[in-house]
Amino acid sequence: MGYDLLDVFRDDSPVPIVRVSYDPSSIQKALDRGALGIQVPMVNRKEDAERAVEMAKFPPLGTRGAAYSHRAARFGTVKGKAFLDQSDEHILVIPHIETMEAATIFKEIMDVDGIDLAFLGTTDLLVNMNYKEEGPKHPEVQKVVDGLYEIARENHYKIGTVAGDAESAQKAFDKGADYVGIIAVSVMLKAFKDVREESQKKLGEKV
Repeated sequence: MGYDLLDVFRDDSPVPIVRVSYDPSSIQKALDRGALGIQVPMVNRKEDAERAVEMAKFPPLGTRGAAYSHRAARFGTVKGKAFLDQSDEHILVIPHIETMEAATIFKEIMDVDGIDLAFLGTTDLLVNMNYKEEGPKHPEVQKVVDGLYEIARENHYKIGTVAGDAESAQKAFDKGADYVGIIAVSVMLKAFKDVREESQKKLGEKV
C-alpha cells in the first residue's frame, strides 16, 4: 500500500483516501498515517460494513486504537478528545460494492451507521457475475450498475466508481457518481502514447 504518498498531503490538500487491504489492521495503519478516508474491499454483508466502521472509529463508537505519536495526530501536537472526536466525525468509511451478494443487499449495507458512501467496483462485479469475456458493457452488468445508482438516488446515498480516462469519468458523473477515481496508469500511458505519436509524426515530416 502506498502509505508514503500520504506524507505529501497537507491541510489544504485534496482528501487522501486509501484503498485498504483485506487485513482489518490495514485500516488503522492507513488512518494513523493520515488517510481521511478508507475504501474497504469486498464488503458483502451488513456485518462486513459494521466491522469496517468499528475498525475506523475510536471507542465507544468502535475499536480503533488511540495514540498521538503518529502523523494523523501531527506527531503529538494534537491529542485528546478534540483529536478523537474530529477523527470520528471526519473519517470517510467507503465500502466496495463489487459482488452480486453486495449489490443484492446494497441498501442494507449503506444504512449501517457510519457508512458515508459506496464505491462501485465494476470490474470485480462483472467477474463475479461471470461476464469476464463480455466486459462491463454487458446488459446484465449495466442493469445491476444502473440499479445501484437508482437506489442511491432514491435514498440520497453518495456513490463513487473508477474510470480510466476523462470521457469515462464524465459518463460516470452523468450517471450519478459523486466522485470518480481515475486510474493514473491509464492516464500516463495515454499521455506517453500521444507524445510518441506526435514525435513520430514530426520526425516523419522531416524525412
